[in-house]
Amino acid sequence: MLKAMKKTMLLLALSLWVWSAQAQSITDFYTQIAEKNPQVRAAYQGYLGKLKTIDQVGPIDPELTAGYFITPMMMPDGEQRAMLSLMQMFPWFGTLKTERDMRAKEADVAYLLFLHEVNRVFYEMRNMLIEQKERERQISLYQDLLTILQDEEQLARAAVASGEGGLERIIDLQDEADDLRTRLSILENNTERFQQTLPLWVEAEALTSWDDFALPSLAWEELLRPDFAQNPLWLALDSRQEALAQQEVLADKMGKPMFGLGMAYTLVGPLQQMMEPSNPRNLVQPMLNLSLPLYRKKYNAGTAMAQIGQQQVLEERKEQMNGWQMRLRALQSDFKSSTEREQWIDRQLARNQDRLALAQADQKAGGEGLDRILMLKRQEKNLHFQQEEEKFKQAYIANEFQFLVGQAFRSAVNIEKE
Repeated sequence: MLKAMKKTMLLLALSLWVWSAQAQSITDFYTQIAEKNPQVRAAYQGYLGKLKTIDQVGPIDPELTAGYFITPMMMPDGEQRAMLSLMQMFPWFGTLKTERDMRAKEADVAYLLFLHEVNRVFYEMRNMLIEQKERERQISLYQDLLTILQDEEQLARAAVASGEGGLERIIDLQDEADDLRTRLSILENNTERFQQTLPLWVEAEALTSWDDFALPSLAWEELLRPDFAQNPLWLALDSRQEALAQQEVLADKMGKPMFGLGMAYTLVGPLQQMMEPSNPRNLVQPMLNLSLPLYRKKYNAGTAMAQIGQQQVLEERKEQMNGWQMRLRALQSDFKSSTEREQWIDRQLARNQDRLALAQADQKAGGEGLDRILMLKRQEKNLHFQQEEEKFKQAYIANEFQFLVGQAFRSAVNIEKE
C-alpha cells in the first residue's frame, strides 16, 4: 500500500499535465524542468532506494548451512561425516514490525526531500519567469519613453529653427535617448539569451506561450499567518524524528534473544574398522535454536545513537524555524514598504494625470505649449516604471513566501500528499 501510494504521488509530482484551451500550460514547463533537473532526479532515485529497503524486511529468511566433520563422531552403525541444516530464526516479538515502520519512515523522509527539490526548482523557475516578465514590461516602457523623447527633440529643433531655443536642449535629449537605447539593448539581449537557453532544458513545444503565466500574488493576511508545517523540509524532520524513535526501539529489541526452528540432516558413513560393509542410516532431526546476544554494549550504543539523533533533530527543527521566521520578518517588512510605496505612486499618478488633462485643455485653449504636455507624459512613464518595480518586487516576495511554506509547486500542480 505504501509503495503504491508513493508511486502514485510521484507520478502526480513529475508527470501531471494540465492543458489550457489555446496553449500548453506553464505547469508543463515546470514539470519538464523538474524531470530534467539532476538534483531532483537524484532525490527521486534516493527515494526509490529507500522503498526497496522495506521489501528487505520479512519473517521468511531461512539459512542453509553445510559442515564437514574432520574428525567424525563414532555412531553405533557408522560415523558422522557431514551435516546440513535449514534454520529459520525468529527475532524478538515486534522486531520485524518495528524495522518495517522505521524503514517506511525513512522512505517518507526521502520522499519529502524529493518534494523539497521539486519545490525548489519551481521556485527558481518562477523567479526566472517573473524576471522575464519584468524585462518585457521595461522594454515596453522604454520604447514609450523613446517615442516621447523623439517628440521632444522635434519640438526643440523647431524652436531652434524659429530662433527661440538653443542646441544644448537637443544635445541633452539625444544623450537621454542614447542612454535609453543602451538599456533597451541590454534588456533585449537578456531576453533573447533567456529564450535561447530554455530549449536546452525543456522541449520546444513547452515554450509556445507565456500568456498563462500569472505573477504570484500575496495578501498581507497570509504573511501574518504562515503555515510552515506544510513545508516538505519540516515534514521530513517530523518523519526523521519518528524513524529515529523506531530505531531506538529496534536497537533494544535486537539485543533480545532470537528463536530458531529448523531441520538437521546428518550424513552417516560406514565404519572403516568393520570387515563387512554396513548400511548406516542418515539422520534427519528437527532442531530448536536459541540465540542470546552477549555483547550488550553494541546494542546499548545503538539505542544511545538513536536518542542522540532525536535530540539533534529537535535542534535542527529549532534552527530551521528560527531561520524561516527571520526571513518571514524581512519579507513582511519589504512587502509592507512596497505596498505603501505603490500607494504613494498611485496617488502621484492620479495627480499627474490631472495635471496632464489640464495642460491638454489649456493647449487647446491656446495656453500652455506642447513641451509642458510632453514633460508630464515623461513623468507619467517614470512613475509607471516605479509602479512596475513595486509590483514585481511583491511578486518576488510572494514567490519566496510560497517556497518557504512549501507551496511553490503545489500552487502550480495542486499536489496533496495523502
